[in-house]
Amino acid sequence: MFITTDKLLCFLLFLMLFLNGFACSRDYSQFKVGPLLDTLLSSSKQQTQTEPAASLITVTYNQAPFTAESLLTTTFQISLAKAPAADVIIGPIVSLDTTEGSVTVPAAPGNYFTFTPLNWNVPQTVTVQGVADDGDTTDTVYQVSTGSTTSTDQTFHNLTPVTATLKNIGLKSPADYTIVASTASFQDIATTGTEIIFGGLDDSYALVPIGFTFNFGGDTNYTDINVSTNGHICNSPTVTSCIALSNPDLFTIAEPYVLIAPWMDDLILYDNISPNVMPPSKVYYVTTGSAPNRTFVVQWTGVYRFTDDEQYTFQAILTENSNTIEFRYGPKATALLGNGSLTTSASAGIKIVRAGVAYFKDAIDGSTTYTPGVNDNRDHNTFPSSGTSILFTPPP
Repeated sequence: MFITTDKLLCFLLFLMLFLNGFACSRDYSQFKVGPLLDTLLSSSKQQTQTEPAASLITVTYNQAPFTAESLLTTTFQISLAKAPAADVIIGPIVSLDTTEGSVTVPAAPGNYFTFTPLNWNVPQTVTVQGVADDGDTTDTVYQVSTGSTTSTDQTFHNLTPVTATLKNIGLKSPADYTIVASTASFQDIATTGTEIIFGGLDDSYALVPIGFTFNFGGDTNYTDINVSTNGHICNSPTVTSCIALSNPDLFTIAEPYVLIAPWMDDLILYDNISPNVMPPSKVYYVTTGSAPNRTFVVQWTGVYRFTDDEQYTFQAILTENSNTIEFRYGPKATALLGNGSLTTSASAGIKIVRAGVAYFKDAIDGSTTYTPGVNDNRDHNTFPSSGTSILFTPPP
């Protein structure tokens, strides 16, 4: 049997009254119950239920929790979990590792947010910017603290700071990515994916959603990207460069800025209306899996090289969280174009441009520099065999 504090106090009070010979009719206003009972009474008054800060302050990630050494920013939001009886000041909100990230909103010197009984559930946005640390390629996890709280509502006063966990992504050149070539089953998405509708069948591009946040090279977080009919996905200030109907020297040329090219060439889509073509060629995309391990697949299905008589099917696969890039090659077939097979000049690899300098890594031979007569990104004339997988993995 358990005796509560209140029952114990009543018993002790009764005992003290009894021992001191008090009658029920007497005035007890001057009665002193002694140090022990005073302590117990004081303790009883102070026993209030204190909720943990994490249950009173809500942190919500409305973007991927990545910053980058390219000064890339990310945001998260904070709000209160229930209405306070008085204003609650939260802050200062600061990075716990200023070599990796700095808080830009709310602005210094205060770095505070104030929640009132009226706006307590309106999220306030914290903006954090990545900090460059001399080109280190390592991705570093760090925390941003909400700081302490101040309020006349004792439930919200002096709460333990809550932290948001972020990752600062180190800048990576394509040369920093490892390449592993292997074999893998080709999973055709023609029946499960969404067909990309281009402005034309030749030399066109379309912006499609990735379905999650993908970071390439530490520079930018992408949630959508341009897909070209010419066998690559890309992003560039001059978006028309994503068409790239003729292969540029990817080792040196600045455009496009970001390139992921499983088989970049002067390719064309034919539909079933065009003469002497069967089957028609299309491009599909699909996002599969569950966060944080989803995959985004673009599949060029039965595309042709201009004035060629072969159809190529291949994929670019982007993976969430690990930020890996995979090229997976499917079957090659002979089409009924009647133009004769010509020597191809495809490019395959990944590319980033920084400060006007191009960085390219060839998927076929792994080269990162151009040597005339030895390696040229435009000289690949043998389509990889079906089931070939080439995986690019960024450094940790």
